[in-house]
Amino acid sequence: MPRTIKRGDTYPFLRLVVSEDGFPIDLTAADTIKVIMKTELGAALVFTADTYDAVNGGIEYEWLSGDTDTSGEYNLEVEIEWAAGGFQTVPNSGYDLLTIEDDLGGTA
Repeated sequence: MPRTIKRGDTYPFLRLVVSEDGFPIDLTAADTIKVIMKTELGAALVFTADTYDAVNGGIEYEWLSGDTDTSGEYNLEVEIEWAAGGFQTVPNSGYDLLTIEDDLGGTA
């Protein structure tokens, strides 16, 4: 599902539900959850996310100042490191999409 935020904004927070084959992934046993976003030509940005609904795959990242300073189209994926060992990347095929749109000025 595409997501959009204006350049320089830090709210709303990035909220995702990680799923596999249409079913939410239970993140209760996850050790670390990272959100990776990258433009086609840019370097990857990696953020550590928190769960807001671990049983139903809900994660959240609270944007920090500077995270959304560059407008453009970003591919998103989530990398889960399981406490028992191993990694899982979601989605396992393709990417989610985040658009950071230019703003018309203001405080950002």
